[in-house]
Amino acid sequence: MKTLKQLLVFSALIIVAVKGFAATITSKATGNWSATSTWVGDVVPAIADDVVINGGYTVTVDGSYSCNSLTLNNGAGVALIINSLCSLTVSGNVGYTNGIATITNNGTLSIGGTFTNVNNGGTFTNNGTISVSGTITIGNNVTTFNNNGTFTIADLSLGNANLNWTNGTNSTLNISGTITNPSRFVLTATASGNTVNYNGAAQAVKAVNYYNLTLSGSGDKTFSVAETISGTLSINGTAKAALAVATNSTANELILGGVGEAAGTWGSTNSIATNKNDTYFALSTGYVTVSTTTGCTKVDGLNKLSVITLNKQIKIIIYGNTGKQSIVTVYDILGNEVIKETLSNNQTVIDIEVAGTYIVKVKTGDNVYIDKVVVK
Repeated sequence: MKTLKQLLVFSALIIVAVKGFAATITSKATGNWSATSTWVGDVVPAIADDVVINGGYTVTVDGSYSCNSLTLNNGAGVALIINSLCSLTVSGNVGYTNGIATITNNGTLSIGGTFTNVNNGGTFTNNGTISVSGTITIGNNVTTFNNNGTFTIADLSLGNANLNWTNGTNSTLNISGTITNPSRFVLTATASGNTVNYNGAAQAVKAVNYYNLTLSGSGDKTFSVAETISGTLSINGTAKAALAVATNSTANELILGGVGEAAGTWGSTNSIATNKNDTYFALSTGYVTVSTTTGCTKVDGLNKLSVITLNKQIKIIIYGNTGKQSIVTVYDILGNEVIKETLSNNQTVIDIEVAGTYIVKVKTGDNVYIDKVVVK
């Protein structure tokens, strides 16, 4: 019994001691996160510490690090840079105070709490992967977000100044929550290959032009105007497009539940669309005009082939195959063979580890299908 009591007391002392080591670590110079010379007290921040980067200093994340919170403080010239292949995990909140700050992410940044910029401007550039679990709050000064990678957010709470958000080429913005004061969310999403994905429950779709627009998750995704989608409109999960009444949105291609659809007009049974589908379209008189049939071509005379790319996968389906063997080969853009396999059950799903452009070749009998696809 005495031994057990001693162990319990010892364990409690360890917990108290560990908590006691949590501290506020403040920058004193420009330098790498890993360098003791960067920090007051010559101590590199630990996982439980609150980190403050002061004005005039640039701190560069040069490995994989974690902290409890992060504050960019005290005037212009304060900056955080995350190097490629490096990561910073902040379990709590990130914020600006008393000035304009810059964050440039070339690796991975994970924020478990909120991101707050109430009375200050700043520029946030993402060339890698960023996720923010809590609310992004922008207050009284214009803030710029340049997204050239994958950026995942929940809610946006916008005040008296604009959040100017630009999606770059082949980038992805995932929005799972709501946008307060959406007129202040100035979204530019027309760059080639970029995707905006509303992947929460019921959500309002921002009234801007899109390249690729994805509606996923659940609930109605409500359009306030006729949308122009120059790339692909994709609807997945139990989400539905709630098109604005009596409007005609346009899209180059349409994918419903991962299946490419034919060109033509699409909508609910309440619309005048030729193709009516109440699974992916909420009851409305609005409809979508689709200009291009997605991923279908003649194979072996009578058969049709569907090639769909989604979530780092290439899905290939041959419809009505007469029993002839089909061989699938995927090449990278340099012509190197990535994978080769024989189709069974007339379909296959190929996992692609690295996003990029690939060449898909399907040989059925004496007929060959070749196409270029972009995997994100």
